[in-house]
Amino acid sequence: MLRRVQEFEAVDQIINQNEAARQVREQQQDIPICTVDDLRSADGVIFGSPTRYGNMTAQMKQLIDSTSSLWLNGEMEGKPAGLFTSTASTHGGQETTLLTMMVPLLYL
Repeated sequence: MLRRVQEFEAVDQIINQNEAARQVREQQQDIPICTVDDLRSADGVIFGSPTRYGNMTAQMKQLIDSTSSLWLNGEMEGKPAGLFTSTASTHGGQETTLLTMMVPLLYL
């Protein structure tokens, strides 16, 4: 199942002012927002995020930060997980992005 993370309101306002970005958002509107229950019921997860200064996006971090109940109850233990990222440039921080995304998975 494919899910996306919730966009920040401030970013939505910027998207509203950019025709190309608005079209991309409209193409993705049918993809549901990921919830903690989606992660709980998944057999495994693959997280992907663009790179922002060598880190995952704040939106992805917000999703991961919302999973404390899963961690406390051990509900992600034993589930396989994977990561991917993309940047617009060579040496754009892909390695550090994947490392920073991996750390929370080691705790879940």
